[in-house]
Amino acid sequence: MSGVTSAYPAHAEHELLSTEECTLADDILNQSQALLDLPPYDVRVTKRVTVGEPEHTPFAEFHSELVYFSDGAIRELTRATPNARWSPNISPYPVSATDALGTGPKGINRNIIIKGLAERGYYVEWLHHQGRHAEIPTNPEALKRMIHFIFGKSVGRSAHHQHALFDHLAEFGGVIYDPSLLFSVGDSRSAETGEAVDALAPQNNRRVLYGDYIAACFEHKPEPKEIPELLSIPLREGFSLGKLALGKLIDFVRSGDPRHITDYAGTLDLHPMNQLHELAWIWPSMCGDAGKYAKAVPLDAVGTRTLMTGDVMSQHRSWKEVHKQRRYIRFILIDGTHFDLVHQQQDRLDRFERLAISLREHDFSFVNITEPEMDEVIYGKDSKPLAA
Repeated sequence: MSGVTSAYPAHAEHELLSTEECTLADDILNQSQALLDLPPYDVRVTKRVTVGEPEHTPFAEFHSELVYFSDGAIRELTRATPNARWSPNISPYPVSATDALGTGPKGINRNIIIKGLAERGYYVEWLHHQGRHAEIPTNPEALKRMIHFIFGKSVGRSAHHQHALFDHLAEFGGVIYDPSLLFSVGDSRSAETGEAVDALAPQNNRRVLYGDYIAACFEHKPEPKEIPELLSIPLREGFSLGKLALGKLIDFVRSGDPRHITDYAGTLDLHPMNQLHELAWIWPSMCGDAGKYAKAVPLDAVGTRTLMTGDVMSQHRSWKEVHKQRRYIRFILIDGTHFDLVHQQQDRLDRFERLAISLREHDFSFVNITEPEMDEVIYGKDSKPLAA
């Protein structure tokens, strides 16, 4: 998309974002200042341990690891490796991801998103949030570390963990892809974290070639005028969740296919330690940190932001304002509430299916995908942009 030749231009080739040079200068200055304002966080992976037995499907192999970080965090990693039968259709760019609030290694994350991406030829490195594998406070030092994590949650620290993981994979992982070039996905909280992953990529000598985020929460801290709408969230989302569950039940009855139910079983991780850590995430997800990192996302970032217009948490107008100077980020607005993000998973998998086709057509070189071709990846061949 440099002109119409590259979907991810080098900074030196970046085309003017405005006909007025002063606007471009302001955009560059604002983005640079936002990056400088982000708090540092030094963390590295100390070890990775394989756990459990691998799962094999006709399309991919899946296995789990426990990842130990230098700050004391212990997070589970689900790794998906496409089956060799897909070569030469395997993407050279892995997909990085983490969990939406309350979810874990099972249910929609594994059965729909991870498997769906792997079946389309993508390596997946899904770093689950700290929870059931977190250290149990059996002594004062362990209690001190737990308090540190409970009161130190942030999308930035989570993103630093993801970059530390790819640093470790680059050095010790034995991967055949390049860990410096990523695709990234996320929903809800993990879409917030995705903004931070994008923002921190350059300082980690990494590029997020394409970020696909759905229903990111709270670009800014809630303002007093927004409180009445926030109070309506339990009713709105409760109704939406009930409608979603009823719809899956009807699909099961009509088709007789139990996967309409079983694929979503276990989506919510109810382990006590996970619930404790997830409760601690509520305010960090609301405090506006995601918006601070979004302002620091490179101006030439390529991506899709899907938001529901009836989702009070998503603040879709604010997200569009934050990214208005990033000409390669597309917005898709859907009539729905936050839990309707479940219905958007197939659309995203379709985007990655089209992206895989486009990559093959360009000898797996992302930079050779033109801007019109990338729009076709995002919207589909015969669809018009929905980002009005």
